[in-house]
Amino acid sequence: MFKKFLLFFIFYPFVASTITIGQELSFVITMESKSLKEPMVMEMFIKKTKTLLVPKQSVANGEVKILFDYNTKSQTTLINSNGQLIGMVASINNIEEVYETDKKLPEIQSTGNTKIIDGFNCNEYLVEYNNTSSNIWTTKEIEYGFSDVFKSMLSFSGPKGKDLDFVKGHKGVEGFPLEMNSRNKKTKEEFNVLINQISTSTIDENLFSTEGYQMVDASTIMKNGK
Repeated sequence: MFKKFLLFFIFYPFVASTITIGQELSFVITMESKSLKEPMVMEMFIKKTKTLLVPKQSVANGEVKILFDYNTKSQTTLINSNGQLIGMVASINNIEEVYETDKKLPEIQSTGNTKIIDGFNCNEYLVEYNNTSSNIWTTKEIEYGFSDVFKSMLSFSGPKGKDLDFVKGHKGVEGFPLEMNSRNKKTKEEFNVLINQISTSTIDENLFSTEGYQMVDASTIMKNGK
C-alpha cells in the first residue's frame, strides 16, 4: 500500500488552480469506482495559497501527506517511514493552461432540482463532455469550485489521458461539488464522489509545516528509476 501511494502522489505532478485568499476550508472526500479495490478516502485542508491532502487509508510503516504551495507552484509529497522524514518536491502547472489546451466546452444543464446536503443548499447539474456523463450536486455557499477539488484527479493517471479530460470536461460547473456520479459512456464504468465533514474553522499553520523533512527533487528520483 505504501508503494501504491508513492506512485499516485510522487510521480504525477498535480495541476494547480488559483486559490482565493479568504475562507479556510477542510473536508473529507470519498471516491468509489470498480477500478479501485476499496474506497479512497482523503482529508483536504485549504488555507490561503496552500492545500494539504491526507489519505486516510493505512500505509505500511508510515504515512503520506501531499502539500501544494500555489505561490511556488510546487507539490511536496511528505513521507514518514518509520520515523524517517522525506519530502519529494515536484512542480505543478496552472489549470488555466490545461483548460486552454481544448476550446471545447462541456454541455451543462441545470435540472432545477434542489436539496440540502450536509446543511448546504445545493443545485443539480447534468454535464456531458466527450464520453463522460455526470450528475453533480453543488452549493454556492462555499467560495471554492470544482477545479479546487478535482485537480487531484490528475495524480491517478498522470498529467495526460482520461483524468485530464475529466477535469476539462467540468469546466464551467458552478459551485462547490458535494455529490457526484460520473459515467463513461463507452466502458460503462461509474465514478462516485461524496464530500462531507466540511468545516470553515481556522486551520493550524503547523499542519502545513515541512520542518524536519529531508527534501529531494522528485524528477531526479524518476530519472534514476528508469
